[in-house]
Amino acid sequence: MKYWLNRQKKHSPNFAYVIVPEFHKDGAIHFHALIRDYNAELKSTNVFQNGKRVYNLTGFTAGFTNAQKLDDDQTKAAAYLTKYITKDMINRFNKRRYWASKNLYKPVKRYESLSELGLDSYIFDDNLVFSSDKYDISVYQFKRDSAIDSIYDLLIDRDVPTSSSVIPVSVRLRQASLPTIFKQTRPLPP
Repeated sequence: MKYWLNRQKKHSPNFAYVIVPEFHKDGAIHFHALIRDYNAELKSTNVFQNGKRVYNLTGFTAGFTNAQKLDDDQTKAAAYLTKYITKDMINRFNKRRYWASKNLYKPVKRYESLSELGLDSYIFDDNLVFSSDKYDISVYQFKRDSAIDSIYDLLIDRDVPTSSSVIPVSVRLRQASLPTIFKQTRPLPP
C-alpha cells in the first residue's frame, strides 16, 4: 500500500487520501478510502453499485480494487468513512485508525465542557452504549432523527488538565463534512 501511495504522489502532486483499514476476524485487512486527484487510468467494469459504475484502479497489484466516482453528496461519503473509523474504536483504543496524506487540512482539537457546548442535556444513561473506567471513555449514540449522531467522551491524553467543568469530548454531527477537505485546495507543504 505504501509503495502504491508514494508512486501516486510522485505522478499526481495534488493526490490526497484518507484510508481506513478494516480488520476482519480471519486476519484479512480490507481498506476503505476517499481519494482526490487520482490521475492514473481507471479501468471500467460492467458492474454497477447503487446506480454507479464500478472501476478498478490500475497499477495496484497488492489485491483487487473497486472504485466509484463520488457525487457532491458529502454527507454520504463522510458517513461511509466515519463508519469504518469508529467500527473498531473500542478494540483499537489509542491506536491509529486511519491514514491521511499530509496535504489535507488538519482538524483543530478543542477541549470544552459539555455544558459550554450545550450538550449536557443530551447525556442520559439511555444513550450510553459503551463505557470503560480503564480507558476513561464513554460513547453515547443518538436516534437517527437527532442532529447529533454520537458523543465520544474521551480522556485519552493524561496531560490535558481536566476538572469537573472541562471534559475532553468529541462530537460527531450528522452533517459531517469530512469530504470538504477534498474540495479545498492549498499548496503542498515544502
